[in-house]
Amino acid sequence: MVIGAEETRDYFEGHFKERMVQRPSKDLNFMWAVRLGASPEEAEAFAELEDEKEIWDYISALMARSGVLRFQPWIARDVEDYIKQSELPLEEGYDAIHVRRTDMLAKQDDASPKNFVRKYWKSRDDHLSVLKALGFNRDYIGFDHYLDQLKQSECQPDAGDVYTPPRAVYVATDDPTEVQQEIDNMKDFNNDCHKYKFILSPAKDIIQNFHLDDLPEKDHGDCVGRYKRNIACVADMMIAAKSDTFVGEFNSNWGRLVRMFRIQLKSEVDIETGEQSFDVVERKMSVTWGNDNPLPPGM
Repeated sequence: MVIGAEETRDYFEGHFKERMVQRPSKDLNFMWAVRLGASPEEAEAFAELEDEKEIWDYISALMARSGVLRFQPWIARDVEDYIKQSELPLEEGYDAIHVRRTDMLAKQDDASPKNFVRKYWKSRDDHLSVLKALGFNRDYIGFDHYLDQLKQSECQPDAGDVYTPPRAVYVATDDPTEVQQEIDNMKDFNNDCHKYKFILSPAKDIIQNFHLDDLPEKDHGDCVGRYKRNIACVADMMIAAKSDTFVGEFNSNWGRLVRMFRIQLKSEVDIETGEQSFDVVERKMSVTWGNDNPLPPGM
């Protein structure tokens, strides 16, 4: 029996969701955290939590740290090879942007991504005449808006004779051709404060369709093609998870999953009382647009 993403989600919602949310006793909560690698002190703190968001963030930090989610050896090998093919300077710092395109361009008016985009443009109606004159495509959120989130960072101008090299920015997207064209059409994305070098998927000239569902029905059964697209997707996710700053959106399950890998659990000890407390720390992220409530992926 083959179980896909939809069946897995249905099974979770039907068998585990309520049991996990109800948290019947502190003892069971404690053991749940311990199984994910929590120390007794961390597990005790987790057992006291009641807010669902706090519970999810805490458990996400434990999951990210424990390595409970791991790849099969051949997946890990192919993902590593894929990342090595990119121009990403892994020995240096970099940022990452996740840009949705393929399903954003869907023609079904009731599709969630389409409604998401429509709400974005409605929020900018006061600038609509200017935007139309500039030829902005209203079928999706433009790359310039994603880039604006990075430009909120601290200014890093050249200092005297010291040259500041462009900041490496990896762009994870299901339509690298469209996004590359947007980047090529942009003007003045480099200035005295910010300089960028955009890096897209190394497979952009090999894989024609990155989105698993953006293919004719007959091509869905092409195992080789699906495997390549999955490797590209997983590699992009790992690159985004390890970036210094991640720009994305929680309207996307992919973006929520990246956030989960970016959450860390840190402890502090009160100097006066000696009591230990635990805080969930989120590595720097910026929500491009829409709901900023990071629900679990698939929820």
